[in-house]
This record gives sequence, C-alpha cells and structure tokens, in this order.
Amino acid sequence: MNVLSSPNFKTAIASLAFVSVVMVWAVEARFDRPFLDAVMALVS
Repeated sequence: MNVLSSPNFKTAIASLAFVSVVMVWAVEARFDRPFLDAVMALVS
C-alpha cells in the first residue's frame, strides 16, 4: 500500500499546512509583518 495515496496522509498534510499558515499569520500580525515584507522583497 502506498502511504502517499492514503486519504489519512493527505488529510494530515493538509492539516499541517493549514496550522502552519495560521501560525505564520498570527506571528506576522503580532510583529507587524517585517518577515513577510522581507520575503516579498526577496521574491520580487
């Protein structure tokens, strides 16, 4: 059985990604987004 095709695995990855985004958003909101601004400057 392929672990990568398991619905539980996909759900776990999606949940982890969602939690990560929420945590980053919370940190950015607290620190007035200097990190996000720096990343945007690097990307653009």
